[in-house]
Amino acid sequence: MTVASSVFIDEFDAFYHFKLAFEVCKQLYNLNCQVFTSSHNTYLMTNDLLRPDCIFIIANNIIKALVDCTKRT
Repeated sequence: MTVASSVFIDEFDAFYHFKLAFEVCKQLYNLNCQVFTSSHNTYLMTNDLLRPDCIFIIANNIIKALVDCTKRT
């Protein structure tokens, strides 16, 4: 049996309700491997799924961690 060490899923939730996408992410992130997902769903940008330093924004050919997109005081 082959076991994946990394899983990449692009736009996995394109046709999902936003709450279903959240539940799918919870299941994916419980797998025993590294999981990368991409989405336009901002509902998934929550500490309930991931730490902010594990969420990245890509805009204008620049990649930034979510924590670097706001001013903190």
